[in-house]
Amino acid sequence: MLGAALIPAGIIVAVLALSVDLIGAGRWNGFGPVQTIGLSVGLFMALAGGVLVRTNGRPA
Repeated sequence: MLGAALIPAGIIVAVLALSVDLIGAGRWNGFGPVQTIGLSVGLFMALAGGVLVRTNGRPA
């Protein structure tokens, strides 16, 4: 259940981090450090969710 929630949440965080330039927020031209952190966190969340869904709650 947690994995199924982490995948879309991670994708949303990653898309928001990438779309910051489109809405004009941020001081940096191009890809800034906060965007890098947001994209990394979003991708990690989606990856962790995928692992949780794939293992189906079985213990290690």
